[in-house]
Amino acid sequence: MKRLAVVVGVVAALVIGARVFANLTTSKVDNGGSVARQTARGNMAPQEASPRSRPTVTPRRAHTDRSAVRHSQPDQVQVVDPSTVMLPPVGPVLLLNPNSAAAGATINVIGSGFHSGKLITLILAKGPDDRDQALGRRLDTAQAGRDGTFGKNVNLPITMRGSSFWIIAQERNGDARAAARGSIAVGSPSGTLSTAAGKPGDTVYASARGFAPHEAVDVYLNNLGTSPVTTLRADGSGNLSLASIPVPYGPVGPTALLLLGRRSRGLAAIPFQMLGLYPTASVNDYSAVADTVLSFSASGFGPSENVDVRVNTPNGFAVGILHTDGGGNIRNQGHFRIPFSMKGRNTFVLTGEDSHTSTTVNFTVQPYLPIAAPSSYGGGPGTAITFYGTGFARNETVRVFEGLPGGAHTQVAVMHTDNHGNLMARAGLILIKPGTPPGKMNFILAGDKSVTPVSVAFNVQAGDNSVGAGTPGG
Repeated sequence: MKRLAVVVGVVAALVIGARVFANLTTSKVDNGGSVARQTARGNMAPQEASPRSRPTVTPRRAHTDRSAVRHSQPDQVQVVDPSTVMLPPVGPVLLLNPNSAAAGATINVIGSGFHSGKLITLILAKGPDDRDQALGRRLDTAQAGRDGTFGKNVNLPITMRGSSFWIIAQERNGDARAAARGSIAVGSPSGTLSTAAGKPGDTVYASARGFAPHEAVDVYLNNLGTSPVTTLRADGSGNLSLASIPVPYGPVGPTALLLLGRRSRGLAAIPFQMLGLYPTASVNDYSAVADTVLSFSASGFGPSENVDVRVNTPNGFAVGILHTDGGGNIRNQGHFRIPFSMKGRNTFVLTGEDSHTSTTVNFTVQPYLPIAAPSSYGGGPGTAITFYGTGFARNETVRVFEGLPGGAHTQVAVMHTDNHGNLMARAGLILIKPGTPPGKMNFILAGDKSVTPVSVAFNVQAGDNSVGAGTPGG
């Protein structure tokens, strides 16, 4: 009977244990980790469910509950059974930071799992294989620390073809080896200029990398909404090498040249200091009489721009438009004939239409100083005389006045000048009237344009005692 009682007790214990175990298992499957959550809340002793409330374990219900828990509990840690996945073999590991960079950039190569203290050659290659390694380019050498790790900054070459690259870390005198793939960043170009400052009309040279191979690169000043200054073309590696850029017109001070790839849309902004223009100008004659033709020379304006020329003020009388060459220079341009209305000191104001810079030139309009003489300095009544003269305005009318007592004058003849301003003598121009008393007669010659009068004296003699005069002009 004792043996039977022992057997019955053991069976009862096994049944109770099986039920408890089944309850715990059902709770885990049914509640999708609720046991772990109860433990986290401090309820370390799971309670045995009553037969009525104990859930039934079915595959459908278990699957549904796990899905609900996975979505409703994003912070739940999911434990993966290592026997269900393929783990990578243990060995050296190589990382690139960043793993996407433009040609010429500096990246950090990080390695681990190498032998302590070993030297490691870093090689740039087109692929991860041994053949790629043999054809690759050595970038640098690193040394593993005591824990087998290293970190090394390396510079990528400026010229890189393709869209990706590989860095291979090969341990010297050892088999440890690892490779990491990187991508060439297109659309993040960078560039430099041969000089950081210049003025309109200068030429600077740009070098850049990171554009798409063989793409057109438009160059702008400050604003992509304007017309391109010029268009460059990248080489097969997406680089520019000392490409010439004419410095355009722009605001003086800090600016930027913007290089925009048409296909990649990559943008490189290069700082540039715009210098001011300080033009100077001159005329071929700084002191001249009216009707003189003046020409202009200048330097320091912008390239190939129109230069407006005015008199005395920027809004004054318009003289004309000059045009600069590619270097901003003007050489003996313009044919400005000084009008007779201009007198004394005046100023030319020259303003560049594109550069918006101005300069001035002072000049003086001198009065005409004609000289004249009679064909004879003296003679009796009945003598016919004419006049010779020079220094008048060209092709002008010269009026001859006879002086009268009391300072009055009366016009007695008209003469004309030639194309050089010389009087054209006319025989018998003036006849000394009979009965004219002996003494000095005063004649005044004044040009309609030159204005300045010149006095000529004639001595009236008694009888036939005329005296010939020289010919100062004609």
